[in-house]
Amino acid sequence: MAARTKDEITNWNDPAIKKDNGKQSLEDPSDPTPAAHWTVPLQIVGRSDSSGTTSIIYRHLATICGALITAGTNPYAAAGSHSLPSTLQGPAYTSSNPNYPSVSGETVGKFTLANLNAGVAQYLTFSSVTPNGSNGNVDSSGAVNENAITLGRIAYLGPDYALPYVNSTDANNYGLQTASLENASSQFEEPSPATALSAFSVLTPPTGSAAADPANWVVGVAAGSSIANPTTRGAYPIVGTTNFCGYQCYHAANIANKMSALISYIEQKQINTSKTGILSSAGLAPVPKAWGTAIVGNFAKNTSGNGLNVAAAGAAGACAAGNGLVGG
Repeated sequence: MAARTKDEITNWNDPAIKKDNGKQSLEDPSDPTPAAHWTVPLQIVGRSDSSGTTSIIYRHLATICGALITAGTNPYAAAGSHSLPSTLQGPAYTSSNPNYPSVSGETVGKFTLANLNAGVAQYLTFSSVTPNGSNGNVDSSGAVNENAITLGRIAYLGPDYALPYVNSTDANNYGLQTASLENASSQFEEPSPATALSAFSVLTPPTGSAAADPANWVVGVAAGSSIANPTTRGAYPIVGTTNFCGYQCYHAANIANKMSALISYIEQKQINTSKTGILSSAGLAPVPKAWGTAIVGNFAKNTSGNGLNVAAAGAAGACAAGNGLVGG
């Protein structure tokens, strides 16, 4: 019989999970079930809607499961999708309903689906509405216990929906915890602005003729890209980027100037530092300094000479009369 691999873990009592947590069992100390019989299925939860968050984790799993791609059995082979593989989609949770008991048809190994980050967070928590009174709940030993609820769900969310950053964002009051994950350097790291910056450091801004193409400034979603499984020490292994989409050309010069100033402010002022500002308070990281400088030089100004900068309609270059869409 072949040795079991980590991707086959389906229960929280798995010895591999205990090992990764300092040989500490995750069983509730108050659970009366003998340790040898304690069992809690590991139920995964994901987004039902098209999501950039799904694309980020999709890219990572497609990369680290390369052996399964070769074998033709990796459901994440088509990296870049904004929706979970149909073969891994289970039933859907409706956020207007209580999150316990579990939705009908829930299956270990398939994602229970919930709409938006808010729906996923609600299904993870048991601090929201749960049954009261004679609910028939039983603990893992089978004994009737009105307060017994099996906490077995795990999902992917942005750090702004979990502790400690949710204390700043006020996205919810569920008290959700995050997981430290093992990166390519065999380090366990928690999601934070610092670990995201370490991950992003594997990328450098486009230069030369490549910098003149706006598409080259967007981090790709293909499996195998350096950002899909960062090798930098101190990096959180699953990271992504948020892109700003706007007009390049504007009817009025004062509007174009304001947009240029906004880009410079975001990239170079306190709003975008790794230790202070609204990004870090939400658990998000700024781009590295080299990226900020390059973005300002290309898109806020034209010190690069690539003609990508925001300007007034009719100005020389890309915003000459009749070229492209013009913003208000």
